Amino acid sequence: FQSDTDTEVLAHMLATRVDEGMDLLDALRTVVAEAQGAYSIVAIAHGEPGRIVAARVGNAGGIVVGVGDGEHLVASDLGALLPHTRRVTFIEPGEFADVTADTARYVNAAGATVHKTVEVLPYDPVAAVKGPYKHFMLKEIFEQPDAVLDAIRGRYQTRPAGVDLEGLPLDEAQARALTRVVL
Repeated sequence: FQSDTDTEVLAHMLATRVDEGMDLLDALRTVVAEAQGAYSIVAIAHGEPGRIVAARVGNAGGIVVGVGDGEHLVASDLGALLPHTRRVTFIEPGEFADVTADTARYVNAAGATVHKTVEVLPYDPVAAVKGPYKHFMLKEIFEQPDAVLDAIRGRYQTRPAGVDLEGLPLDEAQARALTRVVL
């Protein structure tokens, strides 16, 4: 296959495993073990309508599973679920979710069951988005590592080592002359 983005590569890798007969969740666990980086991924398969699998790898954006009446919902943002349910579970780094309308099952990278507690969020949407933090400033402080990763994601590469600073008006000599960078 041919692709311009890592997301498409993951989709092709996953499709190959499923086409070989692997279960969708096992295929996702296999692909995650082969890939590098920090990311969250949600996948569905044409042959399994009504099933969603998801993974959070490394210090990447989150995945939230909402528990509704006769339904389970998957979102990358808590705010997207609040109009539908206040009962949620959060996927932690290294965890996978296997979700249908009736159930949500969680496992780790080895396939061992992870027991999750469904949290009931306060009715106040502001308090819910604030999460476990006392105030928004504290939330922002703890989210800084994720914000920095999001800002540089897609601009750095490991093989060969390098950084793509497209749009930054510095030539190589000017960049090498920098003595300090403040984030």
